[in-house]
Amino acid sequence: MKIKTEDIKKIVEEVVQDALSEQEEQEAPAEPEAAQPAVDQKADVGVVLKYIEKINNIQEYAQLLQAVLAHTPAGDENLKKRALFAVFKKLGISSTAVKKVAGE
Repeated sequence: MKIKTEDIKKIVEEVVQDALSEQEEQEAPAEPEAAQPAVDQKADVGVVLKYIEKINNIQEYAQLLQAVLAHTPAGDENLKKRALFAVFKKLGISSTAVKKVAGE
């Protein structure tokens, strides 16, 4: 199975959105949902997505992925692991293979 760069970009975008939504839910105040506006995208994610289309060669793409993988959202290693497992799942890579790579 050949995975295209565009496919990985889409998956990374989806996983980032999912992780941010999950983090928002965990941090959300205990207010009625009607009082909270619907948010499609965080401003920081919008900044990244604004420039992601400019990444057009393997070196830039590898550097971006390394930066994303090195980043630990809110200092939460478990959130990082869940996001990475979600990416690998969407790529069709088994969790067993991911655990081997992670040394677990």
